[in-house]
Amino acid sequence: MSGSDEAKGIPDRPKRSFELAFSSQQNRLVDALEALRSVLPEYFNDNGFLEPGSDRFLGYIKSGKFASENRDKKSLLLHAFSFLPCLKSHTLEKFIEFRCARCDSKSCLLSSSRVETWVEQFQILDALIGLADDNLQKFEVLCAIRRYLTHYHPPMSSDLYSDTPVYLWSVDMIKSNSRELRLAASRVLPLFIHDLGSSRRIFSLITDIDISPSHLTEGCILTWAEIAKISEGEDLNVALIKLVSYLTSNHDFFSALAYHELKRVASARNETPLQLLLPFLETISGLVFRPFKMRSAQMLCNLLNISMAEFFEKAQEYALPYLVLEHRRNDIRKIAEILKKNTAELCFLYLQAILAALLSSGLGDPILESKAYLTEISEKLSRLNIAKYVQINSLIISVEVLKMYSDSDDQIPEEKVSVFRTIRFLADVDSQIESTSGSNANLDKFISKNILGIMCHFSDMLYKKPFWPDRRRYLRGLSSTIRLARHHAVTATPQICSSLQATIGDRNLQDVVIGAWINMMRYFPKGDAAKLIPLVLSVMFNSWDKFTNLAKARATELLEYILTAYRDHLGKMRISTIPTTIYVSHQIQSVIDRFLELLLPCADLKLMLNDMSSRCRHENFAVVHEALLELRTMLLQKQSLLQDLALESSSESVISEVSRDLTGVCHRFSERRPDITKVAVECIGLIGSIGYTKIVASDNPQDFILVSNFMKSKENTDYIALFLDNFLVPAFQSSTDTKSQLFLAFAMQQLLATCGLNTSTIKPSHLQQYTTWGAFSEAAKVTLTPFLSSRYELGHRQGHELSFEEYPLFSTAKDHKAWVQNFARDLLCRASVHWRKLWEAENGSISVTENIFFIFSKIINNQDVRLAEFLLPSVYQFLVCHGTESERGYILEELLIVLNVESNSNEVKRDDIRLSYQTVFSILDYCSRWQRARRRRNANERLQESKRSRSGLPPEVAIGDDEGTLKTEQLIKSIPVDIVANRALESHSYARALFYYEQSLREMKKSKDDANSVYRKLQHIYSRLDDADAVQGISALLLSSDLDQQIVEHESTGKWNLALNCYEVGLQTQPEAKATMSSGILKCLRELNQNDALLSRLESCMSDLKGNSAAGINLGIESSWMNSNWNLLKKWLHEGDASTFDYSVGKALSCIHDQDLVELYRTLSQSRINIANEIALSGMTAPKQSHEFIFRLHVLADIETIYMWSINPRKDFSSLSSYMAGRMNQFGGSYREKRYLLTLRQAILTVVKNSFPKDATLEILLEKAKNARKARNFDEAYSYVLEACTDFDSPLALLEHARLQWNKGEQRQALKKLEGVLQPSEKSSDSSSLGLAGSNSVVRAKALLRYAKWFDQSNQGNWSVVLHKYKMVASECVSLESGHYHHGKYCIKILDAQKALAPEQRSAQYTNGYYHRLACKSYCKALKFGVKYVYQTLPKLLTVWLDFADEEARNEKTERYDKKSERVQNLKAISEVIDAVFAKIPRYVFFPVLSQILSRVRTVDDRTLKVLSRTLIEIGLTYPSQSWWQILSLCKTSDKKRPPRATLLARDLRAACAKKSSKLASALRAASELMDALNVLCHEKVPAQTKILNINSLSGVSFSRVLPSELIVPVQANMTITWPARYAEATDSNHTAFAQKVTVVNIDPVVEVLSSLQMPKKVKLYGSDGQEYYVLCKPMDDLRKDARLMEFNNMINMLLAKNMESSKRGLEIMTYAVTVLRQDSGMIEWVTNTRTLRDIIRSGYVSKNIVINFPEIRQLLDNASSRQQVFADKVLQMFPPVLYEWFIENFPIPTSWYESRTAFARTTAVMSIVGYILGLGDRHCENILCDEDTGRALHVDFSCLFEKGLDLEVPECVPFRLTQNMVDALGPYGYDGPFRRCCEITLKILRENEEVLLPFLETFIHDPLVDWTRKKSSKARGAPSTPEEALERIKKRFRGTTAADSFALSVDAQVDGLLKEATDLRNLSAMYIGWSAMW
Repeated sequence: MSGSDEAKGIPDRPKRSFELAFSSQQNRLVDALEALRSVLPEYFNDNGFLEPGSDRFLGYIKSGKFASENRDKKSLLLHAFSFLPCLKSHTLEKFIEFRCARCDSKSCLLSSSRVETWVEQFQILDALIGLADDNLQKFEVLCAIRRYLTHYHPPMSSDLYSDTPVYLWSVDMIKSNSRELRLAASRVLPLFIHDLGSSRRIFSLITDIDISPSHLTEGCILTWAEIAKISEGEDLNVALIKLVSYLTSNHDFFSALAYHELKRVASARNETPLQLLLPFLETISGLVFRPFKMRSAQMLCNLLNISMAEFFEKAQEYALPYLVLEHRRNDIRKIAEILKKNTAELCFLYLQAILAALLSSGLGDPILESKAYLTEISEKLSRLNIAKYVQINSLIISVEVLKMYSDSDDQIPEEKVSVFRTIRFLADVDSQIESTSGSNANLDKFISKNILGIMCHFSDMLYKKPFWPDRRRYLRGLSSTIRLARHHAVTATPQICSSLQATIGDRNLQDVVIGAWINMMRYFPKGDAAKLIPLVLSVMFNSWDKFTNLAKARATELLEYILTAYRDHLGKMRISTIPTTIYVSHQIQSVIDRFLELLLPCADLKLMLNDMSSRCRHENFAVVHEALLELRTMLLQKQSLLQDLALESSSESVISEVSRDLTGVCHRFSERRPDITKVAVECIGLIGSIGYTKIVASDNPQDFILVSNFMKSKENTDYIALFLDNFLVPAFQSSTDTKSQLFLAFAMQQLLATCGLNTSTIKPSHLQQYTTWGAFSEAAKVTLTPFLSSRYELGHRQGHELSFEEYPLFSTAKDHKAWVQNFARDLLCRASVHWRKLWEAENGSISVTENIFFIFSKIINNQDVRLAEFLLPSVYQFLVCHGTESERGYILEELLIVLNVESNSNEVKRDDIRLSYQTVFSILDYCSRWQRARRRRNANERLQESKRSRSGLPPEVAIGDDEGTLKTEQLIKSIPVDIVANRALESHSYARALFYYEQSLREMKKSKDDANSVYRKLQHIYSRLDDADAVQGISALLLSSDLDQQIVEHESTGKWNLALNCYEVGLQTQPEAKATMSSGILKCLRELNQNDALLSRLESCMSDLKGNSAAGINLGIESSWMNSNWNLLKKWLHEGDASTFDYSVGKALSCIHDQDLVELYRTLSQSRINIANEIALSGMTAPKQSHEFIFRLHVLADIETIYMWSINPRKDFSSLSSYMAGRMNQFGGSYREKRYLLTLRQAILTVVKNSFPKDATLEILLEKAKNARKARNFDEAYSYVLEACTDFDSPLALLEHARLQWNKGEQRQALKKLEGVLQPSEKSSDSSSLGLAGSNSVVRAKALLRYAKWFDQSNQGNWSVVLHKYKMVASECVSLESGHYHHGKYCIKILDAQKALAPEQRSAQYTNGYYHRLACKSYCKALKFGVKYVYQTLPKLLTVWLDFADEEARNEKTERYDKKSERVQNLKAISEVIDAVFAKIPRYVFFPVLSQILSRVRTVDDRTLKVLSRTLIEIGLTYPSQSWWQILSLCKTSDKKRPPRATLLARDLRAACAKKSSKLASALRAASELMDALNVLCHEKVPAQTKILNINSLSGVSFSRVLPSELIVPVQANMTITWPARYAEATDSNHTAFAQKVTVVNIDPVVEVLSSLQMPKKVKLYGSDGQEYYVLCKPMDDLRKDARLMEFNNMINMLLAKNMESSKRGLEIMTYAVTVLRQDSGMIEWVTNTRTLRDIIRSGYVSKNIVINFPEIRQLLDNASSRQQVFADKVLQMFPPVLYEWFIENFPIPTSWYESRTAFARTTAVMSIVGYILGLGDRHCENILCDEDTGRALHVDFSCLFEKGLDLEVPECVPFRLTQNMVDALGPYGYDGPFRRCCEITLKILRENEEVLLPFLETFIHDPLVDWTRKKSSKARGAPSTPEEALERIKKRFRGTTAADSFALSVDAQVDGLLKEATDLRNLSAMYIGWSAMW
């Protein structure tokens, strides 16, 4: 580079690059850039490239330097300057030439591409317009303005661009004498258009210029063309009208120029001229026909490239009405000639539109003058009766009139709007009243009759009309109809909303659509409009970002109107019920804030979740979307509250309901709105993974069976009602396709008519129709009401003909939806023919549209596929029974074709074939259920017939086998079970595969075939279902144990080391199974967390995996990130499948490692969409499958949360740690899943370690070690501990190591290590060796407590030493609840040991009450600091204190009693401590022991009674609704000692209530009277056979006087305590102790009397929540035992929930509320949907024609020499098991069948063990019920407690009921599967919690609930005679020492003995015959 060049500052290299890059055609721009570089070198970077600055050029201009440059240089500088916007926007293409992708594009330039103003650049433009001296410079300035306005908005002055100097100068340029400047300005002016105001100003300006001298016209044409290029909507319409007017002008040049520009406009918009102009044909045709010019028409046709006839064909509908109105007869005749029609024919085609124009034109006599107009056009039209024609076609003419409504009419009073006046006239004509003044009555009648038709016509036109101008007119008409119709339009709300939502996305229609919403809110009745507020807000917010400025203004107007007009309604709505908290534009934030001020605040998370969940169930996508957005925000903001909620047992249903509704959203919207499903799965992930036992399964409406197969009206009505409520109405509400809605509307109308439902029959006078209508949901009634009186008809195009398809229909080329809809439609058409013949043969002829199959066939295609899926099974079954032989063959073959296609076939999409399998499964399920139901119905009919004829049925008659069942059975047998089961396995429908294999197994057992092969398959399926208990049960049945069977068994039980060994052996011995064995080895290594070994093995065995290589790659991905091997992870990702979840996790972590945030979110988003699709595909019918998907979403949420936390500097790790700990606490997954989550967190922390403290990884390692230790994976736990000890110098790692050693049985080493941590070595400098000296007191206290417990358990010292160690815990941290509890527990241990000694051997500390005081004091402190151990501490505290007080009260009566003795002082100290603590702790804490306190009222001394009474009164004052039932019942007893004390307590309680408030005192008095009235109702005697009792007939009782009451409705949900999630919050006075409080408001006067011996009454109570509750009032029965047992069972449920093994299985006892009124009466909560075991089994035998004759069986057994043998050989053979069939029939879906059977096994097992412990007898079939919703067992009637069954006339000799029906119903493994395992788990838990449970049973000692005296005739058969003896026996059963001379049995041995005893035929044969041992 030369020195001179360097001095000029122009680098040589850039210049050379310019010269090389550009040809000579770019010389001017090159020169311009060089000129710019010479004056402003700072514009260029070091490499010589241009960099646009902010104000450099402006300073250069203001300095005057620019003005001093010569003419050429100024032009060059302006040229260079013009490209700066292009450079800044990065749109300048620097390849062949300098060309801006936006400015120099020939395509359409839309203003939406512009960004905010570049202020400095526009200031330069302002300066330059005054410095441009010549035309060339002005041209360059115009070019600069154009390029600027193409990229940026100019700054606005007075809210309009057109006020700026640049704009005014540009206007001057378009008037310039220079043609070049005019043409350049024509490209600039359109770019100033920004909104409606600016466009109108510019349009007016150009129009004014066009009036000026003709030389300016060219510029105007070009300007209009540029406007047409960049405009949309009405602006485009105006521009095109102007251009077409030039085209049709007489000026040849202008016409040719317009022609050319129109073609350029079309090309720029990527359209043909025809496509460009066709939407605006109505306005454009006016230029041709006003007046009609053939030349103009021809020129337009040439432009459009169509013939004249084609043009007139398209334009005639727009032109004819005003041609008639303007008397243009000749023009009409010319058009008719061109179209080759006569004038009358042409007019008649559009007569309705013509009449609409005439009638609206203000004619004096509309009918006569209209006829005159028409006669003038054609004499033939004179014969037309106009009045009659108008009357017949009034609806369509009304639509044509209404669409003439203009925007300006909104500002005119209604009575002056010409359109409305015309409608009034049409209403009068329709009513045949010759009046033109209009009548309101006629109008109301006309609108009411036609509103649905008008709206449907508008909807139809909106669907059919493709162009927005036409649609805009129809929308204006729709909006005007709302204004006119007002309340009448409410019936058409669904159609209106659908139409508006379908069109709101069109920017050209948005303002009109919002106007229609405004009219709805303005003119609808307030109550109806208020219901639309959530929908309206959802739509507005959902679409806000897509609104035009005009639409935003109208939307704001709408929101303002709602705020003003609906203020009162909003004030009654909770904030969570409508969308208000989503992210919206700041433009309406103030409006949103005002909404928030009006709405009711809601702080209750449960209520908010319920509201959100309800909104998510809405069928409207906008409502759902907004609800999801709000829910996501709420979940992010309220995570801690959500975690607390998840820990509350009473809240499980709330969270599971929300999860279920969110998965339902995925199912409903996966195809239509993936954006909605994506937000839904995000919310699921934020909620987190809950246990699959808590997941609520969705209801399945397909459970309905048409037993009569569409041949009974009542059954058809029920089926149609179900279809309407669950499918058709939701499809109608969610549809945005107006055409589809019309078909759905027709179907709803016809189906309602088929059910006999119309406006007159849905009244109480028509009971059947009234009942049917009442069963619809409220939402469905709103939608269906208009169709009760609508008159939809099928058009001729739809026709009534039926068409049949050729089979087979299934093809691998078709998708699932197409096949299902095609199959269903064809079956419906075929069924239509057969059904009509059958129906008419019995009921007479019917029309085609009354044929329900025909109606169904019209709503299949192009609708939601769920409609077809619901109808298909039932119509298939109909054709099986009533179709021809060939049709049965076709449809059978269709199913076989589907089942014969393998899911891994390359010919099909896997998802489609899986869905097709599911469809076939649903058909087979239905057919099987129909067959069973039909046989049962037939059997019942024959049974009733035999009863009527008093004759038995001949044994040779096969009950239930009619022609239909035989055909169905033949069909089922024609489909091989193996194919169905295999396809079920392939589609992961394991429960279904299990169902079919078990049916096959039953058949094999009958034929005595070898069932080993089936057992192996069952074992495999159970392992896939993760049912280890069932796998163990099947293993017991296998005759041999080969390698595969051992593998399955080891894997199912988590013995992965053993499974690994088996795979290694198999790899050596089974070379043909190399791939399987290699895959198994990899799986075992993964489960054993041996990632290094796995990766090493994987490298060498990938070639062996063959078809399992994808699984191997996924394992490689997972193991790589778990080992933080990021390079290896990238390798496996390169080979992986991006659609898998493992790939997504690996990719996300790789993105975090690479800090690629964009790719991370793309990966997470795609993975969520994939999971949402999987959820939709699966239907979420299996809770375990649901859990898997939820877990994956939990993982994705964790990844996102942790990483976002790491990049947010304002968030600290402690908050994240707390948040993640909360998610883990609520987590309901397995150990493996917890390990996965923790390893995932560790991997992320490894990558972003600089963002978190070093101890973060230590925390995760210790958590992993703890989980592994609890899961007894000690090797894994040790590896984590070792890593923690190696990498971190922390005593916490040593503590975890000590715990691990203790759990492994290394007690001495554990104690030594823990001692070393607590008493650190002074010689070591390591922090770990310094122990916990520097740790906080809680950590150190917990360690001390652990040391004390271990010291105690290992018997390392005497009592005093151990007590000292427990005391050290309290001294370290006085607020540690567990420290005080365990200290007190050890004192109790000392007390029990001392009590067992002889009196003379007891220590003085026991005798003087020192240990009693110590125990009570510790327990009181524990209660003071938390409620974690409340069930352990409080009952035992009361027992120790009250027993000690009773003993001392007895001593007081002796002569040696010393008031000053140490014992008396200790008792006094205990009472004072307890009194003080009882006064401080929350009152709800006492509810678990309330019955225990009440039971002691009769026994305690007066001093102790004061404390108890004071406590009871405080409970009664704090929780009156919940406690008064029990406290007041104390006064009703007949016990001799308790009434005086109870009376005293009642008096004190009344006084306390009166002191607190008179209202409370009145409520107490009313509550007492209500209990008295209920007692009278219980004992009311009624005549035999009486079924109904009216309570108003009771003498001396008035329920109305005492209702409503403060007492809660006595049901379990009202009495369940909600404990604080965090125990430290136990004393929080704001804690809500009861999840709900529903009080008794009223009682139904009609009471049902049951027919049992005591004649109990079923009473309906009305709650304060508006719901109905049923209770059973029982007389002559002491229910106190039942009440105590329910409390005991609730306690057991709490213990089961805390245990990992039992909670994993969902073990629980079904409980219900028992309320005692007095000792001989009470109320029991009515448990709905339950059936007695007797009823179920008896029905099964009746269906099989098995006669049940108990006297005959008794005689047979009594006369037998060997009762046991006769019982086995004869009696049992008479009654084969049938209970299993009930599960199949009642739970038709295989998943629900499997879950219900498992639930039956588990609940039966739990209650069997609990019943055994309690000595519960009398378990006959009436006392065991089954829940028909879940299959769970429910026990009732607990009168036979404490082995009282041994004293019965026929003693009971079995521990619990386990008869052959029950064993068979448990599954193929009998009681050796889940039943046995659940028995073992339950017994183990009961043993471990003996100390907790026994105090609850001690109430039976102190409360005379059991008659311990034997009858004189009773023989001593072994039943306990005293409560003490009963408790002692219970203790022995707890401990496994049932026999007098036996050692304590292990849990397994004890359970095994019980099972053998319960199923021993000798015991069963000895049972009382009414116990039904043979059942």
